[in-house]
Amino acid sequence: ALFEPHYLATAYMGRGVTYESTGKYDDALRDYGECIRIREDLQAKGRLYDWQYDLGSAWLNKGILLATGLNDTHGALEIWNYAIRVLEAEEKLSYNANDTLEKLREVRNILTGK
Repeated sequence: ALFEPHYLATAYMGRGVTYESTGKYDDALRDYGECIRIREDLQAKGRLYDWQYDLGSAWLNKGILLATGLNDTHGALEIWNYAIRVLEAEEKLSYNANDTLEKLREVRNILTGK
């Protein structure tokens, strides 16, 4: 079905990226938030195949927007630290999720100067 929640979350993510690239930061932030909300709901219901990667990517994008588009480094660090804790708590990560975790650590370290 076209409006399956996973596809809707993907659409929000894509539109958020488009909004961000055109400077519509408030719209992008809202869409990233919707993407995260849907994916967290799917994950809680056990219906997100690679939730670690899907959520990790959404958290990464939202944090980048906060840090670079809105100059909210504190907000970005909060999101990235949360995402890192969630992903690190997992016993096993998919290849894609592990790559996203490394990116999250990298951007956090750049921002904190570590």
